[in-house]
Amino acid sequence: MELKHADEYLEKIGWGKYSWKVFFQCGFVIYIQAWSNDNLWNNNIAYILAGSRVEWELTGIESGVLGSAYALGLLCGGFIFGIIGDKFGRMYSFKTTVLVALISSLTLTFSMNLYMSSGALLLIGLGMGGELCLAGTVFCEFCPPSKMHYLTTMAIFWGIGSTFTAIVAYIITLKNTTEYHEWRIIVGISCIYELICFVFRLFMLETPAYCLSQGRVEDAENVLNTISLQNTGEPFYLDSSLKNKITGSFCSRDNIKPKSGTFVLIRKLFQGYNLKLCLIFCIMYISAGFPFTSILYFMPTLLGNISQSTAYGIIILQQACGIPGVFIGSWLVDTRFGRKFTITLSFALASLCCFFFYIGKNIILIIITTSIMNMFVIMGYSAMFTITPESFPIEVRNIGSGFVNGCSRFVSIVCPIITGWLLDQDNGFPIAVIIFAILFGLCAISAFPLKETRPLPLKKGYLLNA
Repeated sequence: MELKHADEYLEKIGWGKYSWKVFFQCGFVIYIQAWSNDNLWNNNIAYILAGSRVEWELTGIESGVLGSAYALGLLCGGFIFGIIGDKFGRMYSFKTTVLVALISSLTLTFSMNLYMSSGALLLIGLGMGGELCLAGTVFCEFCPPSKMHYLTTMAIFWGIGSTFTAIVAYIITLKNTTEYHEWRIIVGISCIYELICFVFRLFMLETPAYCLSQGRVEDAENVLNTISLQNTGEPFYLDSSLKNKITGSFCSRDNIKPKSGTFVLIRKLFQGYNLKLCLIFCIMYISAGFPFTSILYFMPTLLGNISQSTAYGIIILQQACGIPGVFIGSWLVDTRFGRKFTITLSFALASLCCFFFYIGKNIILIIITTSIMNMFVIMGYSAMFTITPESFPIEVRNIGSGFVNGCSRFVSIVCPIITGWLLDQDNGFPIAVIIFAILFGLCAISAFPLKETRPLPLKKGYLLNA
């Protein structure tokens, strides 16, 4: 009942100034971002793979190890920080993740060899894995249910982050006259974004839903009061009888040991419908993640024998096409398509784009195909990021999202190596593209068993759920 109360209070307060702050704090890399950071680093990996391969004369498999180290960190980070977020609070975990990413990205900037870079990327992935699962949870628990489509819109920062990174890389490639390789400069600039994120995130409050779930009624009231004052200019107070009821129901939680709490969370996650959710989401994220990560990491290679600056220019166009995909997805998730059929449509069309990518005979067709593909993939991911936290109950919401995102990275550990090996073969390109098409199609089909989470319109003051 605690989540229901928190949702009702947020709905009563409505959307306003504080809500916009949370939106940008969870969304925008320059002003404090979580998801954009993740896509920012995904694109940085592409430049690191290309640049380090030249600097250290790495083979395709060795450069793939760098991408796999990052993916391994993402796997562990989602699960570790998912548990921390459910046990010790969303904000405690949310502030720690960006600090881990900041320190490790500084290390990567000055790395001396493959091993040092792999270790730094592992730690960056650890922080980014936590970022990715926490951003949706934090925003979801600050957002009025009727405005939850903004969670889908937040995926626009995937496009913003990746496009901005591509522009920076393009400029550095053209203007760099120093002795430092371009990828080191790109990573160094990323450290500045991480620092800005960390500073702004220090001022974020704990979510009211988490406070209520832990029996911290006074804290929840204070947070809701802060939200109400900034959104409406009016103070907010919980009903005294409700406060006593919630406080009494949680008075015995102080005796729970942290270790026991962890096992309780894990047991709840792998029982009943929660287990079914984990399996479905893992299939979806894995089948979408393998081709998307491979295409992202190896796009300069897939584009063929063109200059590095030209490749970066093309990547800017491709990533920019993800921005309209987010707006289309944000509109579709609140129509009759809902969350799950938006996912199905998006990845089915992405799979179709792979066919045209396969038969592409010239660079123009390849550019158009991959740009449209990126639009559909981002459209699908934006809907996936919305339905994932909405589907899990609050007591396991963060660990559930973390586990799903973590497991989705398992295949990303091997996909750079597999894709790198395939592209080194004579007929590896067509085989890789066929695999991408099949996996995108599998993601589209896997969404069918999910329950639709799209809220229905308000009726007589109550928010109905589909």
